[in-house]
Amino acid sequence: MSHSFKSTQQPPLILQRVQSLGFSTFTVHNHDMNLIAARNLNGRPNKFDDKLHVIFKVDHLFHHYSFVCTTDPGLYHLHSPSRVAGTAIVKHDQQVRSAFTFGKHKGQYDCLVPTKPIPVWRDSNKDNRLDMSGDYSSSSIQIHRASAWRQSTLVNKWSAGCIVISDPESFSVFMELMRLQPEAALGDKFSLSIIGWPALEL
Repeated sequence: MSHSFKSTQQPPLILQRVQSLGFSTFTVHNHDMNLIAARNLNGRPNKFDDKLHVIFKVDHLFHHYSFVCTTDPGLYHLHSPSRVAGTAIVKHDQQVRSAFTFGKHKGQYDCLVPTKPIPVWRDSNKDNRLDMSGDYSSSSIQIHRASAWRQSTLVNKWSAGCIVISDPESFSVFMELMRLQPEAALGDKFSLSIIGWPALEL
């Protein structure tokens, strides 16, 4: 499985970084989820080299899960964009409040789907590099998994701009965590912070 867990009394470093950017954090109620996508600033297209962090309080402890993911589209979609403007790349640094809720990926399995358009860049020149420019939005950005059967090592067709967790067992853990929030009567919408992050600190 491609995820890790630890609990601490102090806010994790990446949550402190979100706070330093002026974004909201949720640390008052148990199981109020902080979703933070950390984009590897030294990453490469087609690699699962980013992290999706889930941080929440349980009494006086911060529970911190980290999932291997991609925040970038795979080479297949960079080379074959479905729109003239290009393939979506979710912008960093930003926070989109109450941006995701429960839904289905292509009608097949539970994932997180957007409740509103997500600010993105678009890459249209069909090369092997991520070109982060322009002001666009997308109503198709989801948080879902890659293969249902095994951990994926290459992004390829798995992401056209979505945040995609590489390992199906880890994704199951992620979805179980998401369900804790509505069970705690804190609603079924989730805010997402996405930030650029040095590779060594992911």
